[in-house]
Amino acid sequence: MTVRPAPARSIVRRVTAAAMMVASTLFLLARPASADSVGSTAGYGVQLLAQTPWVKNSGQLALRVSVSAQTPASDQLEVRYFPQLITRTNFDSAASGKVRSYPSYTGRQPLSKFPADPAGGIDVNIPVDSPAPPGSPFAAFSTGAVGSAVFPVQLSVVDASGVEEGQPLTTFLVYASGTVTPLSVALVIPVGGAPAVSGAGKLTGPTSSEAGRLSRLAAALGADHSVPASVLSLPRSLAALQVGAAAGSAADRSTLTGLSGVPQGGLIQVLPSTYSPVTPGDLVGAGLAGEADQQVAAGATVLRSVFGAAPDPATWVVDGPLDSATAGFLAAHHATSLIVPNSDLTTYNSRVTFASATWLQSGDTRLKVLAADPQLSADFGTDQPPALAANHLLAELAMIQTEQPSNARGVVAMPPPGASVSPDLVSTLLAGLDGNPLVRPVTASGLFQALPAPQVTRQLADPQPAPGRAAAALVASARAIQAARQDIAGLSSLLSDQATLVTMGDQLLTAESEDILPSTRRALLGSIEAAKNRFTRRISLPGSTTITLTATKGQLPLTILSAGAVHARVQLDLTSQRLIFRPASLPGGSCRVPVPTKEICTFSLQAQNTTLHVPVETRSSGVFPLEVDLRSANGMLALARNRDTVRSTAVSGVGLVLIVVAVLSLAVWWVRDLRHGRRPRELAPAPDSEEAAEVELSDDPAVHEFFNSDPPQFDNSGRRTG
Repeated sequence: MTVRPAPARSIVRRVTAAAMMVASTLFLLARPASADSVGSTAGYGVQLLAQTPWVKNSGQLALRVSVSAQTPASDQLEVRYFPQLITRTNFDSAASGKVRSYPSYTGRQPLSKFPADPAGGIDVNIPVDSPAPPGSPFAAFSTGAVGSAVFPVQLSVVDASGVEEGQPLTTFLVYASGTVTPLSVALVIPVGGAPAVSGAGKLTGPTSSEAGRLSRLAAALGADHSVPASVLSLPRSLAALQVGAAAGSAADRSTLTGLSGVPQGGLIQVLPSTYSPVTPGDLVGAGLAGEADQQVAAGATVLRSVFGAAPDPATWVVDGPLDSATAGFLAAHHATSLIVPNSDLTTYNSRVTFASATWLQSGDTRLKVLAADPQLSADFGTDQPPALAANHLLAELAMIQTEQPSNARGVVAMPPPGASVSPDLVSTLLAGLDGNPLVRPVTASGLFQALPAPQVTRQLADPQPAPGRAAAALVASARAIQAARQDIAGLSSLLSDQATLVTMGDQLLTAESEDILPSTRRALLGSIEAAKNRFTRRISLPGSTTITLTATKGQLPLTILSAGAVHARVQLDLTSQRLIFRPASLPGGSCRVPVPTKEICTFSLQAQNTTLHVPVETRSSGVFPLEVDLRSANGMLALARNRDTVRSTAVSGVGLVLIVVAVLSLAVWWVRDLRHGRRPRELAPAPDSEEAAEVELSDDPAVHEFFNSDPPQFDNSGRRTG
């Protein structure tokens, strides 16, 4: 490594800075200890309203601040600069008010000498590496930096004796110098919040405050600037805005109009998202892979309807836990690049911020990934005023750039999951990124293109987090969710009322959210069940009846009842093992006979009573059942069921032949019996009189002896005596 001598100007700066540090040290030893070095960021005595996001080479740091209304006019405003920060650890400490070094510059001026700003507050202008203009209340600050650097700056109100009143304000001077390779930054802004759900499971538009926030956020994103960024929308919230607009809300309609103009010009990328905040892997694990597909499809539909174009599915932001099931699901849906929380990946040690893309290998799935920087995410979630939080974030981005100022690197800055971002913070961020010499804003997809090819492969964190309550709740509700989806699918083929179907679909997708209470999920699923029953009760069959057929061929009269003007499309299934069905001719419908004993007819109900005449043939006479099953046109939704009775009194052709054969056979038998039933006359002649009979009998000696002998005699014991 070659060490180059420092230029003369740099030596002068360093000597000056060292002298000022010694003087400041003596000053701090002489003044009372204050809470500034360890103070918290809550309850500021001074609040930041706006500031210069950076100073390039020379200029002035312009700050607009406000002080408490109870502050006496005789108090003074004290400004302190500290030496440049070297590590992000020191930066984080300074951002919390704990500056770990002595000031290199200190200046005080009475508050009364600061003119009031027309926009509110007071203006504080401090020259940086340039002469102070005449009448400036502060002397010029010399950075002494060779290149770009970040300096902590503190402002506080002190009384005449130098005692601080309230908490100090800590912000940063971002100093840019020389030619640098800017840090590529993908700013991801979440748009949306939880919609309101009534106790009956009805979706309503967002609250007035939430609608106002979204409207201001749309205005900030759609302002005239040249800063690329990415929008991570929650389609469920956008659908709630559409519900409110349809119900006549001018505020919701205005918000939708503002959001529709956000992606114009290609600067703002709309990222894909599931309809509701749910991890696809949790749905897959609950046996609801089809619902995960529905979530992605419905999300794309809503985003297209609001922003005018469907999002590119190649780049996804996963702001929740990433597991192997989710990675595989997204890869199957054409994802090639993911932005994920850093905690979802295995640890990678680096002396500086790891600002590069890596490969993610999970089973057979291989994707490019960027881990969202957790410290940058934390900057969104602080309770600091928006202007201060935004400038802290801008300064931390500059801090990352100064770690390796010559390398092509990039990071993702996005709020933590579920954070509600202030429109003022977004406006300040976009203004601070516009033309920033140290930071180059890009879209999420553009960040993967701006960085070198990954050289490192990471895996999912091991062990992976155990399924949480949300995943367990989905498993417990899986059967109810599947039943609701089947009901909606059945109604979709039954009704032409698309608005009702869309509402029910939105309710089901919302019921799959992982950010709702179990009671809300039950209310949503119950509302779907109630809506289904309202429609199915209006279509019915009359009670079981008996149909008599007097011929081998006939028609079965079957009636379907519908209440009101329900023009539903239905399917009628007929089954009987003793009938042979023939396809019926229906206006506006059709029938088919898959097997001789079954017929399926699909048709529309055009009147309150719709009667079909189904041609059939009987296999035999008798009494037998007819199963009648009425369903939705796609067969998925049961409407009514009957077991009718068919009585056939007809004789078939085969039966008639058998009867004729039987009659002829009986007639032949009778004739034969008449002819051959008597004895021949010569064998048994009929006697003419009793005398003749007696003469015949007497001619037989044995017979004669039998009739003329005495009867036998028996004693009391039954023995014969004679």
